[in-house]
Amino acid sequence: MLDARFRGLSQSHRAVKEGDLHQINSMRKSGLWVPTIFLAFANQSGGFETVGFEIKDIYNAIEKKRRACATDAEFTLKFLGTLRTTDSGIFWRYSLDVDKRLENLFWCDGTSRYDYSVFGDVLGFDATYGRNKYKCPLVIFSRVDHHMRTVVFGCAILSNESEASYVWLLRSFLEAMKGKQPKSVITDGDLAMKSAVSTVFPGAHHRLCSWHLLRNATARVGRPGFLRKFRLCLMGDLEVDEFETIWTDNVADHGLEDHP
Repeated sequence: MLDARFRGLSQSHRAVKEGDLHQINSMRKSGLWVPTIFLAFANQSGGFETVGFEIKDIYNAIEKKRRACATDAEFTLKFLGTLRTTDSGIFWRYSLDVDKRLENLFWCDGTSRYDYSVFGDVLGFDATYGRNKYKCPLVIFSRVDHHMRTVVFGCAILSNESEASYVWLLRSFLEAMKGKQPKSVITDGDLAMKSAVSTVFPGAHHRLCSWHLLRNATARVGRPGFLRKFRLCLMGDLEVDEFETIWTDNVADHGLEDHP
């Protein structure tokens, strides 16, 4: 006969009970990883052999519960709906693919919409942020306020980086902002993004972001003296005549008048 202390190690006796799962979920919400959670159960029960389940049973229980719940897309849309109870200005739009699966999602809150009404003359449109587990690009709309602090106007998750996806996104953004178009749009130079900007914001000036301008200058010129003055022209608080003087002198000093 198997010693009672070790029965929890046999497959027929291993089980994550409902109370255990509730405790596991609470620990996960606190930011603990599964190995740490399993160690906590072992400490509570006096050893790994008396926990009543193995670490892989925790993973299986988490996955089973996840599958029993709504999909991530359904949960996200329901969550956005619940936000209306505390933020009447919350806005979101989504599109579905041919298989009725979530394709693109855009959202912004009331504060973001108000900030855009005040600071939305310049719009930063960045899709270079990290991707999530679904391998979808995260798009951030932002700029800086009158205190030079970053303000976010909205966010989106897209299924791809095609022109059609960007056009859908910008039109959704324009709807959220009650039709107010930016005067300037700053992007990373992506051709699909550039084309979408000209389609949805035909009156806006399209410019490259400073990071990409500096990268291009470093790659094409690479002269420390030039780059210092170039950064000053790009980032400095200069009057028009000051800028023109510094820029002209910098180009002449390094013989770049005919540089492509």
